[in-house]
Formats: sequence, C-alpha cells, structure tokens
Amino acid sequence: MLLNYNCLIGWYTTGLARYHEDIQEYLDEVDSDLVILYDRCAATRVDSMVEINSTGKPSIRNHIHIDFYSVFGKPMVQTTIFKSRYRILKFDKGSKVALADSTRD
Repeated sequence: MLLNYNCLIGWYTTGLARYHEDIQEYLDEVDSDLVILYDRCAATRVDSMVEINSTGKPSIRNHIHIDFYSVFGKPMVQTTIFKSRYRILKFDKGSKVALADSTRD
C-alpha cells in the first residue's frame, strides 16, 4: 500500500492494552487501532504497513505518525497550552478545546 502523505495523525492510535498478571485485570482497557490492524494482518498473513517496536509500540513504516492522545495527555499541554480547559482525556473534549482555540483572534 502506498500512502501519499509523510505525516499521519490519529487519536489513541499507538496505545496498548496492558494486562496486570497479579490482579488479572487490564490497566489500559483497549489496544489502539494500529495494534489491532497489525494483529489482524499477522493473523491472516497479510503484509502490514504497521510495525511493532521492541517495547510493543506500533508505528507506520516510513512515515511520521502523531498520536494526539499522547500529545493531549502531557501535563504541559493540558495546563500551559490549554489552561486546564479539559480534564478528561477523550477525543470529543480535546478536539472541542483545540477547535475553540483555533477560532480565537
């Protein structure tokens, strides 16, 4: 597959479900879209553009990828840039704050 873009963005596209063996519960509940795509390609033996690094984090081969979930989750972004106008790290909250800032003069 050929992508015509050098930079790709998404929301929670590189997150990993982490399972705690001792308490037998998930700490982070779901895998991201890229992890799921990688797993499904591997299960069906289809070549995937997604690679998984040694820490388990997915990336898109030969492309810059920005996961806005990671960006908006940083304390500096929440408190300094967006002045704590969102407390919950959800797509609808972060996008509303970012779009509101983009319309300011």
